[in-house]
Amino acid sequence: MSVDWQYDILFAFQVSHPDDGVAQGFSIQPTITCGQLLARYGLIFKPMPNGGAVIVEKKVPENPADTPEPVRKIKGVAQFSFILSLNNYALLTDTIPFHLSSFPAFVGRSRILYFDNLDENNLIDQDLDHPPQMTLSNMDFAVYEMGTDGAVSDKDLGSLGLNQFEYYANPQQTNTFQVTPILPNGGTTETWPINNNNKRVALKLADGPYTIKQSGEEVFYAASSLLRSGPFGLIHIFKDEQVDYNTTIRYDIIFEKV
Repeated sequence: MSVDWQYDILFAFQVSHPDDGVAQGFSIQPTITCGQLLARYGLIFKPMPNGGAVIVEKKVPENPADTPEPVRKIKGVAQFSFILSLNNYALLTDTIPFHLSSFPAFVGRSRILYFDNLDENNLIDQDLDHPPQMTLSNMDFAVYEMGTDGAVSDKDLGSLGLNQFEYYANPQQTNTFQVTPILPNGGTTETWPINNNNKRVALKLADGPYTIKQSGEEVFYAASSLLRSGPFGLIHIFKDEQVDYNTTIRYDIIFEKV
């Protein structure tokens, strides 16, 4: 008895910029931790011009009327992180949000762009710009635009740092310091009192994205080790047991000029 296999794109990325006509200005690669997670679920990452695709391997049933099933299915909540690298720094000229004279203050080691596929209610893939439509491959195809109002803006700026560090909170600006993990359906907030006798907060976080709030609020991505290739941005994709293996979602990151 022979076994047939089918390979479909589960989700993909596409980055666009008005001055990047040759589609070579950006590249996307999984982090080391993400690469291990992809392997655990039998998923394959394929780099593509200005993007990439995550491919799922399926077993084709003997009965043609039955639907091909993934070799391994996601259990619980899986968090896939991808590094967005900038290959052509000239693309930043007059580009939003890098036209700003100064960036907002940040808590981490470096400023990055941060994108994920959660909507304002922390639900996965609910802000689809184009609803699923059947394609020639008999898979539904949908588009999810990453970035505020469909384009990258200063609201997509976050910071990157190690998952263990000590943070100084200014008692002149706040009396509490809060850290909330960014998770589907929301995460549990930790709160520390801040006063003249208690100004420093020692953090030991699991790898992943968080919202850190003092006088202001921003996204912070915690990493247990330095990410390779000096990330320009980070894309964090959540998938859970409800993932539809018969729908391809393309995540679009769109840069605009001033």
